[in-house]
Amino acid sequence: MPRCKYCNELKPPSECFQDPNYKSNQYCSEEHWKLHIKSKNATQTVDTSKNKAKPKSDRVKLTDYIQSIWPVEPNWKWMSKQIENLSKETGLSYNDMRMTLKYCIEYKGFEPDGNYGLQQFIPRYSKEADDFADDIRRIQSGLDGIDFEDELVKVPVGKRRVRRPLKEDVEF
Repeated sequence: MPRCKYCNELKPPSECFQDPNYKSNQYCSEEHWKLHIKSKNATQTVDTSKNKAKPKSDRVKLTDYIQSIWPVEPNWKWMSKQIENLSKETGLSYNDMRMTLKYCIEYKGFEPDGNYGLQQFIPRYSKEADDFADDIRRIQSGLDGIDFEDELVKVPVGKRRVRRPLKEDVEF
């Protein structure tokens, strides 16, 4: 005995309504068939306004940065454990860890060693990186007060031709 796809009720095949598009689907009545199609279409519509690209989390940004700078494929199980332990031990956020790595790699010019983990940089240089970031913020706040709308002064270029005599008795 077939089961109705809408109400899940058993009926003999003679009393069932058969779906014109899908012969294996059977319903109690034509009303149930229409209700099933209506509910199926309602659940299949996707609201694209809600599915906007979400911003990356701080942890994902950190792991993406590690992936881009690490010389070999990182052992992510070990690296994730290190990230969690360093976060608990030092109290640094994921952004602070990423800032420390960026400071060490891009500004100090250190090369990460693939055999060692994040501890070659993070506890040692985190204070120095924080001071560097504070200096940058202080300089940026000082630049806000400067007016860059100065006038350009044009200096005319003369068309004089200077002729200097060559010294022939100069030895090289």
